[in-house]
Parts: sequence; structure tokens; C-alpha cells
Amino acid sequence: MNINEIVKNIPNAIAKYFKHIYIVSKSRNEFYSIDYSGSKTKVEPKKEFKEIENVLSNYNKSWESIVNTKKGIYTSDKHGDDLILMDDLGDYRVLYLINLIPKKETKKYKIIVADDSTIITKFLYKLFKDQYDVLIAHNGKDAINLIEGNDLKDIAGCFIDLNMPISTGYDVLDYFKKNNLFKTIPVSIISGEDDVDTISKITIEYDVVDMLRKPFDQTAARDLVTKTINFNK
Repeated sequence: MNINEIVKNIPNAIAKYFKHIYIVSKSRNEFYSIDYSGSKTKVEPKKEFKEIENVLSNYNKSWESIVNTKKGIYTSDKHGDDLILMDDLGDYRVLYLINLIPKKETKKYKIIVADDSTIITKFLYKLFKDQYDVLIAHNGKDAINLIEGNDLKDIAGCFIDLNMPISTGYDVLDYFKKNNLFKTIPVSIISGEDDVDTISKITIEYDVVDMLRKPFDQTAARDLVTKTINFNK
């Protein structure tokens, strides 16, 4: 049986359930990776036999440990959620790697950025989108709607501009104070406000974590977000 015949005997309906399929022949110095594209199986370019050792090392196995048993199922010691199945087809061995337990996706917590400046919101969105689910509001009313429309346990922090249309950042702060939310969702201010009395009044009247004055750079933004989301932990 040659490589093409072996591949033809791997139905698409079966191939789609396997994470990886490898066809190996030590005597022929051949190693093939079989790719399932979603509609058909295809053979990747031939590699030398030694490449299979690199693959098996990821599963704490060696080629000799696999072939010592004619046919069987091998649990992985290094990756406990993987299994290796093998078929013996003369010169060739077919290895099927199965992922039994789906990888758990890392949960992304949400942060709310409320600012009427699209430059600010786009900047912060791009800066934190890989780390958090960044929810954007361009006025205080939208910010409150985001808070009410999400599970509070999923919101890691809220970052509010003071001067926004329709409903200001002060309205959002009053909402937090009225509903006793500061201990649940840490809040910091992002604003161009530089009046000392105003800043002092905010820090006294509201339980905000910190205040970042515009303009700011990436380092300052990252420091503020890190400080804020860790404040209540």
C-alpha cells in the first residue's frame, strides 16, 4: 500500500475529528502530515523520518515507544488531554492524535471607556483589545447603559471622561455613587481637566482610583488600567 492509497482510506468524515494525522515509514525515510481543510484531506510535502521524533517529543513519546506495541492507544504524559492512536500498515504507520478535552479559552474581562473623543477611544481600544473586551461609550448615558447591560462581575474597570455630551462623566459618577458600585467596579477618570479645586472635589466626593490627564501616552494608559483593575482585588 502506497501513500496515496493510505490517504484515500482516511474518510473526510473521520479526518475532521483528529487534531493531527501523520503517516510514517522508517524504512523509506518518509514522514507525511495529513491536513484536513474542512472539505478534503491533503498530503503535505514529504519530510524525512527524523521529523516525527520532534513531533512525538511534544507528547513525551519517542518513535520506538510507539512501535514497540503493534496497535494501541497511548495517553500523553506531557499533554494529558491528548491521545495517540496508531495503525500498522506494512511499511507505514498511521498516527492519529486526538484532542479529547477542548482547550479552555481564557476569559476576557471587560473594561468600559467613556469619552466623546474618537481619537481617545480608538487609541485605548487598540491598546487593550487583545487583553480585554473594550466597550466604548461616547457619552455618559451610553456608559450607564453598558454598565446596566452587562454582568457587573465581568467588568474589570471603568474609565470616564468628565466632559461629554448628552450626559456627562459626573452623571456616571453620580450613578456609581447612588448604586454603591465603586466597590464592585473600580473607576478612574480620563480628562483634560486641570483645575486643582475640581480634581480635589472629585477625589473627595467619589471613590475613584486615579485620574489621568490628557494628553497621555501608552505607558501612562497601561499604568492607569493596571492600577485601576487591581484596586479592589
